[in-house]
Amino acid sequence: MKVSELNPPELDYWVAKAENIEGLAEDGKTGHLVRWLKSTKRFELYSPSIDWSQGGPIIERERIYTYPLRLEDGWWSTIEAKIISMEGPTPLIAAMRAYVASKYGEDVD
Repeated sequence: MKVSELNPPELDYWVAKAENIEGLAEDGKTGHLVRWLKSTKRFELYSPSIDWSQGGPIIERERIYTYPLRLEDGWWSTIEAKIISMEGPTPLIAAMRAYVASKYGEDVD
């Protein structure tokens, strides 16, 4: 599948894989990824392509630059050090697509 076509929750799966996050499960009702937090003894949605508190640190750490597209709706993100760029309907989706592409290339299995 093309990274440029990934959307949540599939995009979140690939971000988790790139981040080496283990212990995630799929919520049977929504299809989103969840993880058990021992500290709070509850499940938490894992969705860095929707949640700024999860995606923001990745953007900052990886120095992903995100810009609005000028003539159409959507966003463009780039990781200049790796010459990767991706588009998406939101800044987080565009940035997480760029992050996944930087780790696995433009196609994933």
